[in-house]
Amino acid sequence: MRKPEIEIRTSRLAKGISLEQLSIWTDIPAKDLLLIENGFRKAQNRHLFLLATILNIPHKELNVDLGIVEQELQHLSESKKRRTSAEIKQETPPSAMIIGPYFPLDETPDCTLHNENDVLSIQAFENACQSFNFLGVGTAQQQEVALPPSFIILDTDIADECYRGTAQTLHSLERLKKVPVFLSSDKKPESFRSASENTNVIGHIRRPGSEQERNSQLFGLLSSVERLQIYL
Repeated sequence: MRKPEIEIRTSRLAKGISLEQLSIWTDIPAKDLLLIENGFRKAQNRHLFLLATILNIPHKELNVDLGIVEQELQHLSESKKRRTSAEIKQETPPSAMIIGPYFPLDETPDCTLHNENDVLSIQAFENACQSFNFLGVGTAQQQEVALPPSFIILDTDIADECYRGTAQTLHSLERLKKVPVFLSSDKKPESFRSASENTNVIGHIRRPGSEQERNSQLFGLLSSVERLQIYL
């Protein structure tokens, strides 16, 4: 049996295929193909599998291990997913999901806020039902969100709904388990802290009285959440 590198070079030349053409078809740099053909570089199994397929060489002639090929392709797929996720994370600004009258909806549409250091995207919902519809809760297909919100603000005065049950439902969703939930209210935190036990909320905040106060509060929460994620 001839060496794999000899099989590759002989088959390529017999078919009149240049290194440049083979490089385009296999996505292997021509200089690497040259090293492989001359026995100076060992090709990965997935590359050998591809070369054998294109050059019509029996896989066993190139000592291709199909099990290792599958492992290499799986590893490549997972690495690509991780890179894609990292790229999405870099390109997508942090977001806040607001449920209820934390701030008047007509003054808080879905928008993007900016300050000197951060960008924050806001998704506002009048009530929990709207947010659940958006997330696909209780439906056959839940919406796949590339990135969950950085934090959720849940107001205690959502009409005809129980904020405690809403907080528990949010926490029950796998992709939201680690998303901090803050309760907002006009009351002092001490007056409704006991009522919010077992809701898995992180903290309690007062509703802002102005747009400037709202923006400062949101960016303050974002900053605290970024530090908090270390412990979640």
